[in-house]
Amino acid sequence: IIAVSLSAIIIWIVFVYESRNKKKKYDTIIEVSKNISDPEEVRDLIESLQDKKKSPVDLRRSGVITIFIGAGLFMLGWIAIGEILKGVGALVALIGIGQMVAGYIYPNQSEEINKVVEEFEKKWSKWLGVKYSTFVNSGSSANYISIAILKQNDFFWAEGFGFIDEEKKIKADGNTIYRVGSVSKLFTDIAIMKKRESGDIDIDLPIQNYLPKFNPKNIFNNEPITLRQLMSHRAGILREPAYGNYFADNETSLEKTVESVSNSSLIHPPGTITKYSNAGIAVVGYTLEKIFRKPYVEFMQENILNPLNMNASSFEFKNSMSLNLAEATMWSYDGRSFKAPRFELGMIPAGSLYSSVTDLAKFVNMIFSDGSVNGETFVNPNTLKEMFTPQFSDSEVNGYGIGFRVSKHN
Repeated sequence: IIAVSLSAIIIWIVFVYESRNKKKKYDTIIEVSKNISDPEEVRDLIESLQDKKKSPVDLRRSGVITIFIGAGLFMLGWIAIGEILKGVGALVALIGIGQMVAGYIYPNQSEEINKVVEEFEKKWSKWLGVKYSTFVNSGSSANYISIAILKQNDFFWAEGFGFIDEEKKIKADGNTIYRVGSVSKLFTDIAIMKKRESGDIDIDLPIQNYLPKFNPKNIFNNEPITLRQLMSHRAGILREPAYGNYFADNETSLEKTVESVSNSSLIHPPGTITKYSNAGIAVVGYTLEKIFRKPYVEFMQENILNPLNMNASSFEFKNSMSLNLAEATMWSYDGRSFKAPRFELGMIPAGSLYSSVTDLAKFVNMIFSDGSVNGETFVNPNTLKEMFTPQFSDSEVNGYGIGFRVSKHN
């Protein structure tokens, strides 16, 4: 009676443990998949689920294996070694029976895991308009892209698709570093506006108040150029500086770049016509450098990027970015393609920011949060409102604000 009761108890204990433990584990995975936000957690979960699709857990199978192991130990003890090993073998066999019973009552988890993966992929495919696994598991040489999504003023999800290095099979992800181009301008302009809040800068004074030697030729009138005009592309200066532009690989300094702008002629009278200008934002960034007597790159890191917790971002290339940097490809009209060279621009404030979508999401979240970061004011809400307001225009919904291109969408 004792032996039979003990056997039943062992089977019952193993059954309860296995069934509840496994069910709880996968219920947790399902719940996590509904609420996951961190991009690394997204990747880890997907990889975990994909592995389980390949090697599903089956309690019935493992139970049978355990029974045979127990039976083998029992037979070995019966033939040669003795009663102790027979007892161990019987115990192991009973554990196997418990696993097998749990497997029949709580069947193969692979079906549920497959369902979770399919639901997860369907969820993101609906949002992105692409099949998740097409990019995650693709071996094609498709271009790459990284995407971040914010929900209700909070970071929600980030992921990358394609390969940033096809030969080494390095996939893009939410932390892949890109050169973000003209998005850099917004950071430069916000830096100026923050210093206006503190009373260090007046954006409506002639720029010569801060850069006495900056004096491009004005054949139209005697109207001065201001920071407000420069940040809203209304200063009338040329689009690209003669030095330090996108097409010059001489990696000249910001100072030399601004000097070349100063030696140019205005294309329009200041404040009259919108003329998009990388050169203009180079002048804006150089103003920060001259006023605060600190290299632009250092100033931006200390005053803008670090307070925003954009720890992976910088206005200069860092060796730590090498392994996760998205390299560009250039092509020619005759069908040739080649790796784009990487060189630093002289007009750094206009287009040299290195960042990831995860870091950029922090910047966007600050804007959606009316200028606050973790509950503390980073920039005044009224300052953001002014930046979103078209400048030198009768329209309230279309045109260039300060840094931001503003338009109305239904």
